[in-house]
Amino acid sequence: MIVSDLRDLAGQKFNVITADPPWMYQKRPGLKSEGVEGMGEGVKGIAEREYPTMTNEELAAMPIRDLAADDAHLFMWFTNPGTFGNRFSDVDPEDIARAWGFEFRTILTWVKTAQHGGVSGGGMGWYFRGATEHVLYATRGKAKIESHRREPNVIMAPARGHSVKPHEFIEKVERACDGPYLELFARRPREGWTVFGNQIPEPDNALDFAGALSSRAGGSDA
Repeated sequence: MIVSDLRDLAGQKFNVITADPPWMYQKRPGLKSEGVEGMGEGVKGIAEREYPTMTNEELAAMPIRDLAADDAHLFMWFTNPGTFGNRFSDVDPEDIARAWGFEFRTILTWVKTAQHGGVSGGGMGWYFRGATEHVLYATRGKAKIESHRREPNVIMAPARGHSVKPHEFIEKVERACDGPYLELFARRPREGWTVFGNQIPEPDNALDFAGALSSRAGGSDA
């Protein structure tokens, strides 16, 4: 099921929510920008050429809490530079999970592999070439993963394009947790899932992120 507005899901509850937020590498007042020479505003510029981005504050204000079941799992992708130290915002990924009604539990790591099976040479990076991405796992209520369904917290898979996440991740989620499933900021329809995102290849489903945020605190648009 594809939805164009989160308000269309009013009254529905999901046991599992995955999210690949369109992080904005936002500047903080008084901090020097760390752009990459020749690439506009660095990583921020690259991301915004691919899709509309959102601030951490806008992400935290999304009404995801209303869509989560009483006992629910959250899997949220986040970026290495935005993990610690309030580098881009006073609101960090854990704060966003908490605003959505979840409590942080652990992290999964995607190690990007090359054709020979070893670690890839990495992508961009201000200090090291990024060859990993991470998933914040959080729970709500009494949600748990049964012992016989627990797997290693590492995903070994090749990169498949800008911001495209490996299908091995979804397979791991489905093995660990039962639905109903909701994917936020999806790129394609997915069998057995409700999906929301502005890059889904459906001509009549151009999604409106401003509408999706309309029910956030204050009711203003993104």
